[in-house]
Formats: sequence, C-alpha cells, structure tokens
Amino acid sequence: MDQKSCVVVVFSCLGLWLLACNADKAYIKSKSSHETVRKQPDAEEYLYLGSIRILEGKLDEAIQELNKAIKLDPNNSEAISNRGYAFFKKNQHDRAIKDFSTAIEIAPEFSLAYTGRGQAYFEKGDYNKATQDFKKTIELFPGFALAHYNLGTSLLWQNNFEQAILSFSKAIEQNSEYAKAYYNRGSAHEKRNDAEAALRDYNKAILLDPDLGQAYHNRGVLLGKKGDINAEIRDYKKAIALDPDYALAYNHLGSAYVKEGKTAAAMRAYNKAIEVDPKLAIAYYNRGVALQAMKRFGGALEDYAKTIELDPGNFDAHNNRSVILLQKSDFDGAIHEATKTSELNPKLPSAYAILCLAHTNKHNTKSAINNCDRAIELMPKLSKLYSARAISHFINQDYEKGRRDLAKFQELGGQIPPQLHKLLKESSGQNKPTSTASTESKDH
Repeated sequence: MDQKSCVVVVFSCLGLWLLACNADKAYIKSKSSHETVRKQPDAEEYLYLGSIRILEGKLDEAIQELNKAIKLDPNNSEAISNRGYAFFKKNQHDRAIKDFSTAIEIAPEFSLAYTGRGQAYFEKGDYNKATQDFKKTIELFPGFALAHYNLGTSLLWQNNFEQAILSFSKAIEQNSEYAKAYYNRGSAHEKRNDAEAALRDYNKAILLDPDLGQAYHNRGVLLGKKGDINAEIRDYKKAIALDPDYALAYNHLGSAYVKEGKTAAAMRAYNKAIEVDPKLAIAYYNRGVALQAMKRFGGALEDYAKTIELDPGNFDAHNNRSVILLQKSDFDGAIHEATKTSELNPKLPSAYAILCLAHTNKHNTKSAINNCDRAIELMPKLSKLYSARAISHFINQDYEKGRRDLAKFQELGGQIPPQLHKLLKESSGQNKPTSTASTESKDH
C-alpha cells in the first residue's frame, strides 16, 4: 500500500500564483494577468520563475530563484513555502519543515504551508505532528478534499482505521471521483477485516482510475482469500502491466501460482520480485517456503537467512530454519533457531515441539522434558511429543512416566518404534526413578 506517494500531489498547488486548486490540478496566473501594484516586482518575478522550475522538476534551479525572491522580500511566505516544497522533493525534510514553519509564522492562515509541513512530518514518520497539521489545513480550508485525504492517510498509518475511513469518506463527499480516496478507504476497510466493503471501494477506485495498479493488487489479495485464484492472478498481472517494477505484486503472483501447483511459475515470480526489490523480505521468505517444499533445503536456508537479515522479527523464518536443521540432524542449529522463534513468539507451539525433539536427540533430558511439556500443553494431540518425552523419562529411569507417555502415544495412533520397545522392555517391573545426576550432566 503506497499511500505516501498519493499525498504529495497537494504541492502542485503552489504559491502566490495560485488561482484555484481542485484536487490534483493547479493553475498558475500569468504575469500579464496580474493587475495589482507590486511593491517588489523582482521578488515576484523570482517567485514565479521558482514556481515554474518546481513544476518542471528543476529543483536546484527553483531553490536558486526562490532564494533571490526571499532575499528581496524576507517575509514572502509563498516563496518560503515553495522553497520548502523544493527541499521536500529533494528529501531534505528537516529543511522543508523549517521553511514551512517560517511561512506559517509569517502567514498563520496559509493552509498549504500546514499541508506541506504535515507531509514532511509524515515522511519522517512523525504521524502525530502530520495529523495536527492536516487538521489545521481542514480548519482553514474545510472544503479541500485533498486535506481530508491527507488526514485519512496519516490516520491509516497510525492504525486508526475507523477515523481514517471517516476522513476518506469526507474527501469523497468533496470530490466524488477521487479514486485514491476510494482506494485508501478500501485499505482501511481491509485492515478492519471488512472484505466486502474493501472490495466495493477497490472496484470503485478501478472504475474511476483504470490505471491505479495498487487497487488491482489489493483486490487480487482479497479475491485470493475468497478462493478465486484465476481472478486473483488476473489482477496481479494487471497491476504488473501498469507498473513493471511492482515487486509486491510479483511476490503475491508467486504465491497464487503456488496455490495452483505451478512451482516453476511461482519461482519465476519470486525471482522477479527480488530482482526488482532486493530488500523485499517477504519475497525471500516465500521463495524459501517453495524451495523447502521442493526439498531444496540449502536454498531454503539461505532465503530464510536473508529474510531474517531484512526482517529480524520474522519468527516464521526462524521456525522454518529450525525444522530443516532438525531434519538434517543439526540439533544444535535447530535448538538455536527454535529458541529464537520462542523468544519472538512465545505462543507458537511448533517452536517448543522442535526444542522438545532436538533436546531429546541430544539427551538433554531436563530441557527436553520442559519443552515437551510446553509443546503438549499447546498441542495435546501431537503423538510424537509423547514418545519424545517418554525417551527422556526412560533415560532418567522415571519408568512409570515413560510408560504413561507411551500409552498416550499409542492412544493417539502412534506405532512404538524399536528403540522404545527396547526401553519399554528394559523398564519392565521398574516403577521408581533412581538418581539422574549422571544423565543431566549435559543439560544445565
């Protein structure tokens, strides 16, 4: 969801030369139409030239022209605000905020300066300050659809979905053809798990703007969840056709192909997602899952490692690595990864199951039993947990507990393997545990 790029358009409504601003359109007054007496014509000339250079994308030249205007007229709030926008476009957000703040000090009712400063705060991730500035814009200019849109976007990034929906709805009231407002309102509905409302808004956004690739992408995600894989794939392909560098769309296209069993196509899509955006962690993770399913464990381990590098909080990547390492009998590696998994997500049952099995294989009986206990608490129907715990009980010569676990193992449909048959036979007639000091020497 790329809401940030949608907010910037407000700055096309620039400076002293603004006659009208309707959503995304700005009109700059020509010099010949300016009928008022100008106290400092040179400053206005530089303001005009600077504004034109901004619209042409010549930001350094724009700053030079605006500097001249400000030197001649230090209180020219329009020139200062426009220079702030030029700095914003150069990703110099602190300098932009300084200029917008100065413009506001000079002209406290300059609504576009509040909008500009709000956007700069937004890009810095200071959503609270951005929200306050967008609200001030609305206070000064209640009928400005884009101001309501900006506010909704800031609220959406703060996970305030209900208020975001209200703001986007207000923007739509002011401009019924505001496609991006429908799109972002759909995103807010989707975050609230209201899939039907989200689909309606995505459909409307596409109807109003057939080139809005993000709307196709998000609609594809929802259609996939509804089980319409063909429609899902069509929407991802449309999003990619509109934006060939849409990495997330390639990623989701790969996942849709996986659902269809088209592994080769899925791998091509994941590879393309990574090629377009080498920092897209989810694409490495999904490719890792596909490689793991194909038993290409080396490649899967590498992709999960890259996922973790880019997204250290991704417990699923740690968990999947632990599964592979356990299968490869790398018990120390499995324990390391599963421990990290349990730290990141203490309620994930599989982490404790891996720890149970890995510690059992290393005869770390105390850790094995503790983790088996936790895993069984979370997954009481998984039979192999009981057999693993039984092994540790037998090693500790706690035969009664071992036999109880084997009975539960069989009750759940497990077939006792030869190793446990031997232990069970050896424990026949033994009911009380003896000292386990020697068996615990590896597990402190």
